[in-house]
Amino acid sequence: MEKYCLIVFIFVLLISCGKPSVIDNTFHTRIIQNDSEHLIKIKKIKSSAVVLSPNETYIETQSCEQGHTLPLTSGYLIPKIDSLIIIYDDTFAITHGSSQYTVLRDLRKKDMFPYKTKRVDKTIEYTYTYTFTNSDFDEAKTK
Repeated sequence: MEKYCLIVFIFVLLISCGKPSVIDNTFHTRIIQNDSEHLIKIKKIKSSAVVLSPNETYIETQSCEQGHTLPLTSGYLIPKIDSLIIIYDDTFAITHGSSQYTVLRDLRKKDMFPYKTKRVDKTIEYTYTYTFTNSDFDEAKTK
């Protein structure tokens, strides 16, 4: 009798476990907002700069095929970047990733980006938002 109860229990357990749905695509969107009163240039070493006027937003989306994800486990949202130079009003510059000092909110690190997750059918969308404020400008003046 115990064997039959065990078999029935295992059968019910297997039926109740649904097959996980397959994810076809993953999208990672980075939103960088400028809520400060200053012009901001974000410059990667060896590439062109992103320029944000006050109250302007920069949006970048990256798509990953099935089975691939962005390398976010390292703690960095912007992969393969050792440092970023943030220039305020073409006057003050601060380096995110400097070996000489640290910044309170490092633009390269994923924990600085609050994020939202949205699942639509077989797609997962991650949206990460970083917002520059006047306090970032004030910090740049001190470095």
